[in-house]
Amino acid sequence: MKKLVLISLFISLALNSYGQERAKNYDDIYVKFPTLAKFLGKWEYREGNKYFMIELTKYQYITPSGKGGMDKINGTHTYSEQNSVLDASKENEKTIKNGFYDYENKDENVLKFRFKESKYRLVYANGKLSYSPNNPNVLQWSLEEPSNLLHPSESVKFIVPMNVKLTKVKER
Repeated sequence: MKKLVLISLFISLALNSYGQERAKNYDDIYVKFPTLAKFLGKWEYREGNKYFMIELTKYQYITPSGKGGMDKINGTHTYSEQNSVLDASKENEKTIKNGFYDYENKDENVLKFRFKESKYRLVYANGKLSYSPNNPNVLQWSLEEPSNLLHPSESVKFIVPMNVKLTKVKER
């Protein structure tokens, strides 16, 4: 009888206790970032006969499980010189992708993204948009040198500006 009680006690302890906390499932959480709203809309750069415009929109990234996700930013661009379009997003093509605030530095005034010109299929550059709360109608656009995924040894030069100040286009 004593053995039966001890065995029952050990089984009961083994079933009702565990050594560490169970991992939480974050797949079903949707994270909203209201601070991304300051980047949305049309922004442009003009200098002489050069014109560069981007339009940023928010989209809902959904995790592969389909249960959770987060807000991100995508966008399109147009670059022209002397009223001739040299590069622009094609219809339904997002050339500014996966825009998300700089979580490494915990800076919600910096938006990091991937950018590609429409003429290059697999050439992307890391980009950054910097927002200043003191000057809310201006964004600093900067791109790193693009990386060529098809032919890494070949260097590629984008024709869009690499480092300019964009001005917010007023909504009508």
